[in-house]
Formats: sequence, C-alpha cells, structure tokens
Amino acid sequence: MNLKAKPGKGNLIIGWNYVWIVALLVLLSLILMYRCGHAQNIRNPLYGYVSDFAQVLDQKSIKEMNAKIGVVKDLVEIAVVTVSDLQGYDVETFTHTLATKWGVGKKGKDNGIVILIAIKERKVRIEVGYGMEPIIPDSIAKRIIELDMKPYLKKNDFNGGLSAGVDAIIKRIREKGK
Repeated sequence: MNLKAKPGKGNLIIGWNYVWIVALLVLLSLILMYRCGHAQNIRNPLYGYVSDFAQVLDQKSIKEMNAKIGVVKDLVEIAVVTVSDLQGYDVETFTHTLATKWGVGKKGKDNGIVILIAIKERKVRIEVGYGMEPIIPDSIAKRIIELDMKPYLKKNDFNGGLSAGVDAIIKRIREKGK
C-alpha cells in the first residue's frame, strides 16, 4: 500500500486548512498577549505598605496601617491597595497580577498578602502567597472579609474596613506563631 501523498487538488485544500488554523492560533496568541500586557497597566506601589490609588483613605489611617504592617514585616509582607476600578478584569486576576508585578513577599518564602478594594465594582480580595496559605487559607481570608471588613465597607468606611482586615491578618499570624 502506497501512503505517500500525490500532488493534486485534495492536498491543496488540506494546505489551506492548515494555513487558516495557524493564522487563527497566531491571532488568538496576539489577543492574549495584548490582554496580559494591558493588565500590566497596574501602577507601581506608593510609598509604604498602603497604596491608596482610589484616594478613599485618610492620612491617619494610612499612617496607622503602615506602622502595624511594619512591625510584622519580618514575618509577612502585606500590601493594602485601593483602586478606582479593575480595568475590566475580575478581582482575582487583577490582585494576583498586582501581587506578582510588585513582588509582594520575600523570594523563596512567598510570604506576601495583598488586601485589595476596587471601589467601582465594590469588590474585596485578600490574595495570599503560597508560603502564608497554611496560616491564612482561602476560607480564613474569606471569613476576614465577611466578618471583619464588610461591616465597615457596607457603610463606605474604607479606613475602618481595611484597618480591620490588617488587624485580623496580623492577629492570625501571631496566633499561629509564624
């Protein structure tokens, strides 16, 4: 049996199908690269551990949170962030991208935590580095948001909500002896 392809019209159709598939894959790759690059429009952190891009926090609260976080910086690196909006991304992707871009947490320890509030979307996220997940797994992060932060956030008290989140995270870390 001879399985070699013979020149002819049938091979030309297969050839064009191949070209269309490759072109489609290239187009999809370009779209994905654009979307990932667009997510990189995340601004660099402001001075300290608190970056209030949405300008919803008062200076007293920023100073207090920076001081609290500074005390535990050898155990955990916490970044507190407010943004006006998520630039069209879901809160998980945005927060993870921000944590990665900023390098929150020490290399090798992966001990970073980002607390993010997006004002327009009314979303809150606590992103926890792998090194901190035994102490603050997703279930604890969610509980901190629901029980400690949301009572303040429902009243648009962003200072109180973020301070309560920082306090709850620090308390949990100290209790677990990390």
